[in-house]
Amino acid sequence: YKPERSHHCSLCDRCIHQRDHHCFFLGTCVGGYNLCYFVFFCFYACIGCLYSANKLYEYYSSAYLRDLWSPQFHYYFYPVTLVHWYNGKAALEEVGWVTLLYVATATVLFTG
Repeated sequence: YKPERSHHCSLCDRCIHQRDHHCFFLGTCVGGYNLCYFVFFCFYACIGCLYSANKLYEYYSSAYLRDLWSPQFHYYFYPVTLVHWYNGKAALEEVGWVTLLYVATATVLFTG
């Protein structure tokens, strides 16, 4: 028996009322009963990563004296920073900071 407006999730192995999708971050299906919590999760993840990206940008620009609007703006592009690291013009920790900045920015875009 399948209730009206419910769908079976093969990962959860149960029927979910008004199933939207299976969220791997939450480890459960998003449906009619927890959709508002999922929206709040995405909203707060977006706000948190936006704050983190802002703090990472502030730290990176002050520690390495590279502002986004300076002649060294190309260091903010991840492939360019990798090439500079490979050629010995950038430190490995600088590549790590740019990686974190990219991850935080991508999370803002995906959750927003």
